[in-house]
Amino acid sequence: MPLFPGSAPSVQKIFFVSGAPINVTGATSSKSAAAILGTIVIPAGSCLPNSLIRVEGLFSYTNSSSSKNLGLRVGTVNIWQNGSGFAGNDCALIQRNLILRGLNSQVCIPTSNYLMGAESGVPPTFSFDFSQTQTIQFQAWSSVATDRLSLEYGFVEILY
Repeated sequence: MPLFPGSAPSVQKIFFVSGAPINVTGATSSKSAAAILGTIVIPAGSCLPNSLIRVEGLFSYTNSSSSKNLGLRVGTVNIWQNGSGFAGNDCALIQRNLILRGLNSQVCIPTSNYLMGAESGVPPTFSFDFSQTQTIQFQAWSSVATDRLSLEYGFVEILY
């Protein structure tokens, strides 16, 4: 089944990180000091113009009132991070979709804490060059040193 009407049949590539949960503890108030819980490398040439890239991660963490912060990054650019932190919960499923208008022009839904529903503002655009190898990182940081943050799994799916 084609991804878009009139296009060639869809091809799917999946890059996955899993296994035992990857944990981090230790306090930091800075996203620049965020722990990298998982990394997926997208080889050069894995995407084509008009591809869809879906990045998904399941994070679990200590249920407390302290702020926990999660993020997704392509190269050196954050494509999503929660600003107010997740508190009073046990886990979060984070998903971001990037539509490649070209190999170095992408668009996605505006950032929100929960990434569902209607958003204000225009969809952000990025300029990652997917003709080159790109690294996707799953990040976490906490305001309390004893909080545990874990990446249960992460994957990148590419449709074109």
